[in-house]
Amino acid sequence: MVIAIDGPAGAGKSTVARAVAAELGFTYLDSGAMYRCVALAAREAGVDPDDGAALGPLATGLEIGFDGHRVQLDGRDVTDEIRTPEVSADASRVSVHPAVREAMVARQQALIAADDYVAEGRDIGTVVSPDSPLKVFLTASDEERARRRAAETGEPVTEVLAAQQQRDARDTEREHGALRAADDAEEIDTTGLSLDEVVALVVGLADDRGLSIGSQGDSGDPERTSPQFVSEGSPESPAPPRRQRTAIVAVVGFPNVGKSTLVNRLVGGTEAVTAPEPGVTRDRKRLATEWNGVRLELIDTGGIDLGDEAELARDIQAQARLAMAEADAIVLVVDSRAGLRAGDADLARILRGSETPVIVAVNKVDRPNDFSATAEFHGLGLGDPLGVSATHGLGTGDLLDAITEALGDLPEADEDDDAVRIAVIGRPNVGKSSMVNAFLGSDRVIVSDMAGTTRDAIDTELEVEGRRVILVDTAGLRRRSKVAGTVDYYAQLRSERAVERAGVAIVVCDAAEGVTSEDLRVAEMAMHAGCATLFVLNKWDIGETDIDDARIRVARKSRLRPAVITASATRGRNVGTLLPKALELADRAASRIPTPELNKFVAEVVGRTPPPAKRGRRLRLYYAAQVGESPPRIAIQVNDRKLIGRDWAYHLENRLREAYGLEGVPLIIDFVPHSGGRGRPQ
Repeated sequence: MVIAIDGPAGAGKSTVARAVAAELGFTYLDSGAMYRCVALAAREAGVDPDDGAALGPLATGLEIGFDGHRVQLDGRDVTDEIRTPEVSADASRVSVHPAVREAMVARQQALIAADDYVAEGRDIGTVVSPDSPLKVFLTASDEERARRRAAETGEPVTEVLAAQQQRDARDTEREHGALRAADDAEEIDTTGLSLDEVVALVVGLADDRGLSIGSQGDSGDPERTSPQFVSEGSPESPAPPRRQRTAIVAVVGFPNVGKSTLVNRLVGGTEAVTAPEPGVTRDRKRLATEWNGVRLELIDTGGIDLGDEAELARDIQAQARLAMAEADAIVLVVDSRAGLRAGDADLARILRGSETPVIVAVNKVDRPNDFSATAEFHGLGLGDPLGVSATHGLGTGDLLDAITEALGDLPEADEDDDAVRIAVIGRPNVGKSSMVNAFLGSDRVIVSDMAGTTRDAIDTELEVEGRRVILVDTAGLRRRSKVAGTVDYYAQLRSERAVERAGVAIVVCDAAEGVTSEDLRVAEMAMHAGCATLFVLNKWDIGETDIDDARIRVARKSRLRPAVITASATRGRNVGTLLPKALELADRAASRIPTPELNKFVAEVVGRTPPPAKRGRRLRLYYAAQVGESPPRIAIQVNDRKLIGRDWAYHLENRLREAYGLEGVPLIIDFVPHSGGRGRPQ
């Protein structure tokens, strides 16, 4: 069985197909890698990539397969060899020959017949597997496709766009070109969508068709050890793997050495922002990936220049130091073209004193002949440096192998992974620690009338209604500008990180002062971190705030419309109700709305209150699906995003909150442009 994913270059086929395979437990079939194998074999055999007569027999005799994340050619691993610029260029030339395409189609059909695959290419649904139970055609705007391709190759966007337009013109004339979708294909425009959103849409389509591992034939293995790739010859009934925790890998280095580009390459996307000028990355960004069954969380950090005394540079250094402190492994990225610099040596001197394993990645090694440039980086004293090309992918497989080897045997995932994390946050001296102690029934946390007593985010485990909870007491949150240059700045960063990891935030306010603008700012920070939110007016025994006024203010100022509860940590008022209410919020945030029910609900909202017309045109909504949870995220395909009015979008959001009990829960609605022709407007 095969799920066929087609579309033009830059539409996201390979990234989406790889992620869908991981989600469904299928094998990922990389058709582009197969043509690269033909190009590599031709170079090694001395065959001209333009000689179709000679390439046909050569391609027919090749044994191409996939073993884990590795590509096999005639029994040898060629994963890195086929990613060189020379082979990439030749792959485009060999793929145009009918004899080569015929041989590769036959090989793809043989692989598909033996297992469950998610296959991506230009003609999977029309030629390779026209009987596929699910065909998906991905597309994107010309500009978006060119931007993605330029991010991969490092070429100017204008040049990529010009070449893309020429290629599209040729494809338009072909019977089975990349711009022609199968008649029964589901079309998804990926412009403006995140990877998670696209994957959720495809998986939802697969679920609607009852497609799952082993759902047809006997080739599927429901206990497959690797959800993304399967080695040929794997045992029929492998033992279920022990669940390892996710390893944290900090990617650090001097400014503008290509850290973000490398992270994008390793995770197979463009989540990290990149640009030619240094200093684009400031805060830490976390991106998840998997390699050979090991779950990794890569932290993309800002450039570290220890000689820069500017305030912003110090902030970036602080963020990077926190990332290194929590990492299981560190990748130090250096620039082969710039050579060994004093900034690299300064950073290496710090890393040599760390017990965390460090791998040196020498970036911008774009050709095999450039590997000699890695030699001078032995002087960093951090072991053998690895040459990589973030732009072309050269050596990235070896780098991931080195990372997983350095990690060793990771411990099993903490049971905390299944626990609900509840962060107690708020301004300084509003009684957060007193509230935590009231929850625990002990003086677990230092309490003082002096603001700023708590400087660390303190985790405490407890059980609430039979469920495991991790309770986090945080330092008081202020504006960063007010704590810059002080020890409280680092406490602020740790508190923000604690909020990012929490599922629910209890925002503690001082009842004597009511709900202030700073309280609302703290709640907004929690909302942006994806936390469900609950307001607690503490010190109610000594406060005089009008509770109705406080609730009206919160409802008016906070999009989440969270509940406001009065409490007294010292007297015990309502303390016993807060954690159960927090658990209810966590459950609501993790809930899913069935796709048919969601589409019916959206149609009813549109029927009762249609979107207002703009310049004679009216917004049309075609299809809705929930693409994420904790917090819930909904993607709705529309005819034109420019027709969306802010008031009507808020109206839809509020109706969803009311219907599904999502008060206090962040709700993300993505309006996705529909490329036309396949949906029924609501």
